[in-house]
Amino acid sequence: MIAIDFLSALGIDISSVWSNPAVLSSINWEEVVTLDIIWPHVTAIIGSLILLFVFVVVASVFLRRSLIIVSEKTGVRLFGTTGLLILIGAVLTIIGIGFILLWIALILLNYCILFDQDINRSIALDDKWQVSNVRKFPA
Repeated sequence: MIAIDFLSALGIDISSVWSNPAVLSSINWEEVVTLDIIWPHVTAIIGSLILLFVFVVVASVFLRRSLIIVSEKTGVRLFGTTGLLILIGAVLTIIGIGFILLWIALILLNYCILFDQDINRSIALDDKWQVSNVRKFPA
């Protein structure tokens, strides 16, 4: 919806652009694009990115808590380390290096699940692993 508002604020008819894309080349962009037209859309994009960042950090906190519980139940401490790495990576996404940390954390998480023999053995041999043994949170 923001993109349509932006195009209409620039005076561009969407139906004419769809049928004839050459209309965009005939527009004098230096006269049409002003700070008054662009600023509301830029602030909406920046606000959305800030909101996305907050939700990613909150989600990583809950993911870390759940990975700590998995680490306690299975005895594989690498789950806890992975949770911490995900949390640090989520916070550092604001400067860009967090994406690399998140990527490494996801690789570690895959290693924990697929290749760690301790967790595979504990899940395969533990007959008592039932829903009743899962930690319950107060309502």
